Amino acid sequence: ALIAMHGTYGEDGTVQQLLEDAGIPYTGSNPAASALAMDKVRSADVFRNHGLRVPETLPWSVHTPSDHRAFTQAIRSRFPFPVVVKPSNLGSSIGVAIAADERTLEEAITAAARVSTSLIAQEYLRGREVTCGVLDDGDAASVRALPITEIIPQHASFFDYTAKYAPGASREITPAMLSSTITAAIQAAAITAHRCLGCTGVSRTDMILVEDVPYVLETNTIPGLTAASLLPQAAADA
Repeated sequence: ALIAMHGTYGEDGTVQQLLEDAGIPYTGSNPAASALAMDKVRSADVFRNHGLRVPETLPWSVHTPSDHRAFTQAIRSRFPFPVVVKPSNLGSSIGVAIAADERTLEEAITAAARVSTSLIAQEYLRGREVTCGVLDDGDAASVRALPITEIIPQHASFFDYTAKYAPGASREITPAMLSSTITAAIQAAAITAHRCLGCTGVSRTDMILVEDVPYVLETNTIPGLTAASLLPQAAADA
């Protein structure tokens, strides 16, 4: 099975477990690695434990209006504006928002809670958005980082759903114009993320480059393979 399912049931290990139970070989990471990568709270802990830098993160479950109010208060006391609010278990930037003030914070939490009850708030990192794909042939010795892509949204404030999928919505530079030292640091971070999550086959790790230091945002175990997707661009360059 060539898995090309994104988000829930595709990247979270569900379809992988169904295929394993049916004895059908499939591409990409196993159920455990897929589920771990999809969980932004647990994966951030793993990244941090393996020496990778990650944004400061506050997880919260929002089921009721009182949960919403408590989450709002916790964010106010912990983060300055702007602050990032997103679901902790979805992909494609669905439900992600950057709140600039009290009003937009309320809107961000409400919007994120419509698509998930498991949310996170993260410190806003101002820097260059980059992503790095990793390929392997099923063993640790074959892990290889692809050229880095820098992402420059043309209209959005970050690489949101529209910026990812609408033609011409983002400028994507492959290979990114970076020094050899910074390139090596980003590629090493992508390989570390791939390995520490237990990924196999392919992954793509998204990062923010802040003053030449890469901060890992998340790892995608099923990167997009459309004509506009990032991993194919990097593979073609390689």
